[in-house]
Amino acid sequence: MRITINKRALPLSIIIMIMIVQIPLMKTFKILQYLDEGWTVVSIVYLLVIIVMERKMEREMFVSFWIIMLLLGIGLLGNIIWQIQTGTGAILTDIGNMFKTYMTLYAGVTYLNHWEEEDKLALLQYVNGFCCIIVTPGFFLAITNLFVNINMHTEYVNGFRAFHYVFNRVGNLNMSCVIMLMIETAWMNYLDAQERKTQRVFLFMTLMLMLSTLRSRAYGFFIIYVLGYLIFVYGRSAALKAAALIAIPGISLGFGVQKFVYYFGYDTSARGVLFQYGVRTANSYFPIGSGFATYGTYAARKYYSPLYFKYGFEKVWGLSQKMGDFLTDDYWPAVMGEFGYFGAFLMLILITLMFFKVLGETGDYPANRFAGLFGLICMVISSMVSASFFHTMSVVLSLTVAVCIVCRKNMKDMVTFDSRL
Repeated sequence: MRITINKRALPLSIIIMIMIVQIPLMKTFKILQYLDEGWTVVSIVYLLVIIVMERKMEREMFVSFWIIMLLLGIGLLGNIIWQIQTGTGAILTDIGNMFKTYMTLYAGVTYLNHWEEEDKLALLQYVNGFCCIIVTPGFFLAITNLFVNINMHTEYVNGFRAFHYVFNRVGNLNMSCVIMLMIETAWMNYLDAQERKTQRVFLFMTLMLMLSTLRSRAYGFFIIYVLGYLIFVYGRSAALKAAALIAIPGISLGFGVQKFVYYFGYDTSARGVLFQYGVRTANSYFPIGSGFATYGTYAARKYYSPLYFKYGFEKVWGLSQKMGDFLTDDYWPAVMGEFGYFGAFLMLILITLMFFKVLGETGDYPANRFAGLFGLICMVISSMVSASFFHTMSVVLSLTVAVCIVCRKNMKDMVTFDSRL
């Protein structure tokens, strides 16, 4: 078999590969810490150019665009009225992080829709191969970690080492596994029955690697993935698919609420404090919130918001100016604080529109539909207790959702298939 390189697909494939392992690579290559921000800027510029040139937008993107404009106005109005944060750099940083997930999704879908089918196939094939290469040694190292200390664990959970592989923290490995599961699932559309058997081996190893983190979220993701795969990808029963539409959101909500209650049920925990004062901020600066870079975000931490001094966060472990590791460990408290309750509702609509985007474009391709929905469900669950939509990996996850939406051709649908790829 002669191997050829798809010149159009290879650059974006490499970018996605680097993004998947961006966090461990940042230790050596410092410049990579700006990769997600850089991609966000490129996405925004690309979308603006396309909108001006084509003078049209798809429904979900059109509604999302105006919601973002409204949220942008609300946030800036909060900055102007309350004068809590007036630094241009802080505000621009916060704006980029606040909307990067949505910009990446719509830019990715718009860009990839201009590709030929063979280019999309090559993109998915390259990234799937990379995922398999990452997962295989990780799977065996995770097994080794159970018996021998190989210095790849974060902590002990019930006497077992919580495996983080090369991703520094178990949470990073969790989200990387979610992304790799999405890619591996979408690639199933291009495989025949025999090839699918091999692909399921890699899916199994990825699931086991995710479970090795020993996080309750990983258990929830595992259940959701297995149930969704059996019903949407493997199953054929319409009744089972209908049942999944009820079961999967129920399970997702159950795990999200469980973690929410656990963290926010204790007044003294850092996340509990962030939630309480997020509500307090929304109430104090009703109805528009306190403005960009003022509460719960990376920019609010980097420029240490005046609200944190006002609330006495200097005295809370993990929330001080010198040791503020948990200052960004939230999502909805930050949204409520900076935009108020109405802004939080608008953000919920933005997230819902992402689900509609997946559902609307993957109807005849159950593997792609499930892969895209799985990534978004995991993001929503994580947002209950972490900054999932602000996180560095939210960009590559959103870009992967775009790939799952667009790369949706079955083998039987392909007019020709270049075996040289």
